[in-house]
Amino acid sequence: MVVAQYHRVEVVWRKSLNPDEGPDILISTCLGGDRLYIVYRSYSRERGSWTSRLEVRELGSGALVAEPMVWDDVLWRSCNIYGGTLYLAGYKVVGEGRVWVVASLSLSSLQELRRVEGVSGAPTHITIYGGNL
Repeated sequence: MVVAQYHRVEVVWRKSLNPDEGPDILISTCLGGDRLYIVYRSYSRERGSWTSRLEVRELGSGALVAEPMVWDDVLWRSCNIYGGTLYLAGYKVVGEGRVWVVASLSLSSLQELRRVEGVSGAPTHITIYGGNL
C-alpha cells in the first residue's frame, strides 16, 4: 500500500562532516497534510560556517511551496508537526559550547511564532505533547 509519493530527494551521507566534502546533508523530514517539510544542513564557504535550511514541498509534484528559509545562527536537528505548528529543535554555538534552541513556526505562514533557548546541551530530537512550547 502506498500512502504518499514523495519527490526525489538527493542525499549524500558521509562519515565525516568535513566542510570541503559535501553539499547538503538531510537532517530531518516532517509530513504535514499534502506537504513535506525538509530540514537540511549545509556549509557556506563564503561565511566559513554551517547553516540550516527548511524547504517545504508539495507531495506528488515536489514543487517548492515557498522560498527556502535559512538560519545562520541555529543548526536544527529535528522537526515535528502538531496541530497547525511546525516545531524545530537544535542548537547554536556560543563560544566553546552549545545552547539548545526550540522554535515553533506557523504551517500556514511559515512565520516563526516563538523561540526558546536553553543554557547548555543540544537536543537530538523533539517530541511534542499537547502542542505547547
